[in-house]
Amino acid sequence: MAIPKLSALDRKDTLIFFIGLFSMIKVRFLGTFGISEILVFCSYFFIGLRLGLSENKRMNHIVLLALLWLIGIFIADRFNDINLIDSLKGSFNVIFIILLIPFVYWILKDKPERVILFWIGNGISSLFAFYFQRVDLYTEFDADVWRVYAFYPAFIALSGWLYYKGRVFLSCIVIEVFALWSLFHMSRNIFLSMTCAVSLIIFIEWIKGSSFDRIKKYRQKLFYLLFMFGVVLIGIYYTYEYLASNRYLGEPAYNKYILQKYSDKGLASGRGDAFQSLYLIYKNPVVGYGSYARDKNELVRQFDSKTNSDRHDLLPGHSYILGAWVYAGIGGAVFWFYVLYLIFLFIRGGILLNTKLIGINVLLTFQTIWNILFSPFSDRLNILFYIILVIIQMNLSKEYGAGKETD
Repeated sequence: MAIPKLSALDRKDTLIFFIGLFSMIKVRFLGTFGISEILVFCSYFFIGLRLGLSENKRMNHIVLLALLWLIGIFIADRFNDINLIDSLKGSFNVIFIILLIPFVYWILKDKPERVILFWIGNGISSLFAFYFQRVDLYTEFDADVWRVYAFYPAFIALSGWLYYKGRVFLSCIVIEVFALWSLFHMSRNIFLSMTCAVSLIIFIEWIKGSSFDRIKKYRQKLFYLLFMFGVVLIGIYYTYEYLASNRYLGEPAYNKYILQKYSDKGLASGRGDAFQSLYLIYKNPVVGYGSYARDKNELVRQFDSKTNSDRHDLLPGHSYILGAWVYAGIGGAVFWFYVLYLIFLFIRGGILLNTKLIGINVLLTFQTIWNILFSPFSDRLNILFYIILVIIQMNLSKEYGAGKETD
């Protein structure tokens, strides 16, 4: 199968760029959604898309599991007597996901390389939103952190585009320099995820041959890959510890490091919301607590008596998967477990199939893994463009001569 040239722009290329360009411009009505989502819904009147099952079985799985998530929300909200507004906000979040899926699949299925155009537009949109739609209540510290996240999509797009153009070394340098810069601005997770991503890109570049041969060799070297990640993680930990403990990252980073280092949980205390969510899931693993549930029974205080929170605060859901599980019960969690399963299959070999997209695939994969495990859910289009990109590329395995090697 011949890969279309990104330079040969067609109407879909232009459309996906504009979808990316407005993706981070938000409006509020029964929750928050992007201008691009409105554009997608309006496009259905012109491109003739219909909701329904696809010829791709994994696409069907995603739709059906999203419906299961929606059912979980309905059950959890009724069981926990959630008020109508919060229930609608929780439901529409998943309804929008279901409604966006056909468009994302339609615009990527014939030319997955279009995803680079989406991320270029998304990078511009992210910067515009930060500088022109920012919240006035930012402290100087908050602004510094959010500035990093504003530049994050732009650097992923730039690095991914450079890799696509064959500038592999420059692609790795650009994203690693950004990762190191982010560390000096209180964003350890970006330094961690992007350094791991660069390590995997280098590992993949070390393997030569056709797509099928590279996948075969790659799988034979999985032990070495795991060993490499172990070494990289140790290097990341000691690099951060050295820079933070010697105040090279600034006084706020030093204070945060000292506070976490001598806490009971060590550096893991920085993910306190995740531990609280796990406790809530342990107490109620099936039904959940409902959309935007309040801590009426002080469960968070039961988990940690030192927590200073009003009894009416929202229950923590600081993670795609944990948030869905806490609010919608097991029905919400199953969706994200399936996404993690797809990512596992992709990393296991499918990530090598489209050679020109290896760079952006790897960067988005590590960003997405972190978000699913540790970030509050947001930006539906962003995550859908990644999930469906993965599905489409794995579905091309036979055309790339890999047979069932990615299944």
